[in-house]
Amino acid sequence: MVPFFKIEHLEKRFGGLAAVNNVSMTIGEGEIVGLIGPNGAGKTTLFNVITGVYAPKRGKVLLKGQDIAGLKPERICAMGIGRTFQIVKPFSSLTVLDNVLVAAYRRTASRQEATDAAMDILRFLALDEKSATLAAHLTLAQKKRLEMARALATRPIFLLLDETLAGLNHTEIDRMIETVQQVRERRGVTILAVEHVMRAVMKISDRVVVMDEGKKIAEGPPEEVVRKPEVIKAYLGDDYGSA
Repeated sequence: MVPFFKIEHLEKRFGGLAAVNNVSMTIGEGEIVGLIGPNGAGKTTLFNVITGVYAPKRGKVLLKGQDIAGLKPERICAMGIGRTFQIVKPFSSLTVLDNVLVAAYRRTASRQEATDAAMDILRFLALDEKSATLAAHLTLAQKKRLEMARALATRPIFLLLDETLAGLNHTEIDRMIETVQQVRERRGVTILAVEHVMRAVMKISDRVVVMDEGKKIAEGPPEEVVRKPEVIKAYLGDDYGSA
């Protein structure tokens, strides 16, 4: 059976630095996989290779058996891979609705169809009442939801979330955790999520992959991965291990 998504021996270098070093992983359809590791571990670079921002030096990126490594970002998006970014950058001078329409037009040339799709997503993410608001006037939590709305408007089957919870307070984090779960359950989207909020990683992830210095150092169920000595040493710290 062909895996839904698979990376084989992926490598990306910047000069002599191996930002992604011989990384392999498989993700099943419908899974939520957490991707953790210290700053500089190569997580966002991995996202950039998957989505076509960078071409790998070697290795394969397989979506339903088709190698997409090195394709242009717009082609990869059309094939069903969407993403959010660690630093949200909405079109500040446009309304919330128009921000999502930009992405919705990736799937249709019809203004009505694009508007209907965009409003459906805004309702799903509890942003419909802000549809006429300029993006510049949103709170950080709302901008994070708008970032997700734009990604969902491209109709992904596989969604990469890059630190969606960064900068949010406790209540906002809980709401976003629920939203991520609903993206999988109600939208049928498979998810790979880079995250530093460990309680969120533990709650939403079916499996966790850990990277450090460009390499994958651990993989497995979250409750097992966080007990591994190499993960505690590289990322979580001795205090976490003691706890």
